[in-house]
Amino acid sequence: MITITSHDLRGITTGPMEFPVTGAVGEATQPSKVGGMFDDDESFAEASDEGSSLSEEESDHEDFIIEGKEISHTNNFNYDSLTKGKVPSRRKLFRRRWRRVKTNKALIELKSKLEDALIGNCFLEEERNGISQNLRDITLWGVPLLPSKGHEGTDIVLLKFLKAQNYRVNEAFENLKQTLIWRAEQRIDDITNENLGDKKELNKMVFIDSVDNEGHPLCFNSYGAFKDKELYAKTFGTEQNRRDFLRWRVQFMEQTIKKLSFEPGGVDSFLLISDMKNVPGPGTRMKELGPMSKDVVSLFQRYYPELIYKHIILNAPFWYYLYHGVVTQYCTPGTREKFIFARPHKVTETLLKYIPPQNIPLQYGGFRRENDDEFKSDDPVLAFCIRGGAVTVFKLPISEVKVTVVWDVIVVGWDVSYKDKFIPVDEGSYKILLHTEEKVESCVRNSFYINEPGKIMISIKNATYVKKKVFIRLKSKATLPVYLYK
Repeated sequence: MITITSHDLRGITTGPMEFPVTGAVGEATQPSKVGGMFDDDESFAEASDEGSSLSEEESDHEDFIIEGKEISHTNNFNYDSLTKGKVPSRRKLFRRRWRRVKTNKALIELKSKLEDALIGNCFLEEERNGISQNLRDITLWGVPLLPSKGHEGTDIVLLKFLKAQNYRVNEAFENLKQTLIWRAEQRIDDITNENLGDKKELNKMVFIDSVDNEGHPLCFNSYGAFKDKELYAKTFGTEQNRRDFLRWRVQFMEQTIKKLSFEPGGVDSFLLISDMKNVPGPGTRMKELGPMSKDVVSLFQRYYPELIYKHIILNAPFWYYLYHGVVTQYCTPGTREKFIFARPHKVTETLLKYIPPQNIPLQYGGFRRENDDEFKSDDPVLAFCIRGGAVTVFKLPISEVKVTVVWDVIVVGWDVSYKDKFIPVDEGSYKILLHTEEKVESCVRNSFYINEPGKIMISIKNATYVKKKVFIRLKSKATLPVYLYK
């Protein structure tokens, strides 16, 4: 039982009461939290004047019970609740049906045109660089392209090219054709096994880690490391270095595609997150970075259409907005809509709209740590909303002894003071201050060995008079005292 009490900074105290809670967060694959984390306060347990309480099994902290119903690690979201009471107008229904008819018509035309070209062995132009193959068996991203083979992923791949060209069949056909020619000339199908040298530094800047609310893989890009002149010269110093960098980006893209599923109901795109903090500006001597970034965007748009679900850009400097406007004017409208900018003070809030807190890296205000031995990504997380201008206290009763309790706490936006302590049930025992009150700016992790029943008190002082979101996760594990090992 986690009990929440709150009192404002003027000393007015509010007592705890039972309050309906819907703030448990389960696995990263639940779609219910997309766009809903900050738009609907009803999805959180709110520490209001009336107080609130949460129920959990006191023997362990792995499963939570809310209003008598156990919330498992996978929460199935009811989409009907989003549109309950909202009846779409006839005009919207007509547009949806017309869009569906237009899409199906374009797909049928493209499949027919592609079938004729592949069977007639005239899809690709004259043999280039001695490359020839049986076009009936040609594949793209591991999916057969010949429609008559009836592969489930063929329609999904073709729809990506159609959507990128606004469902214009001839343009989509030409785009697909140029993609296959480019892949044959550059031998892209074998690039994942290619040794491109030591890219240890670059692999730290571009990496795949976890998934978002809908199961899209998360691809992180961090360009701040290019401030290192030695690394910059090693990557962009010569024309050959720049070609190697571009080929390495293509190799990384192909490795990312292997994590996708081009099947009905599968995840066929990924979420791209680019951190522009400390990125070299246009006034520096590092003039090659801008054109290389433009080449990468152009290449991905041309040969990997609609594989990026969203592109979230963090900590972008002012000059980058101008640069972005110039670069994206050549992109399709669908591509431009995928870009999402997050200012430094809005990074965590923006990411939480798409990613559960346990999958957001620590440096961006989330729970995720490298090689974390305490928590897993499927461990449940509790979400709360605390009042502004008040001190909120979370009471965690612990009845089981000889266990170590570990907990993580994050506050969206921070600018709060944090303190925790252990209070034994026995009034004759000493109270133990675990964390002195101080302002915190990142995830707080603490642990305590329980040798007698009591409760852990977590106090969060919010002096900003603005409501804030709080996420807490905790677990207990059996532990032997240190002195037993001696």
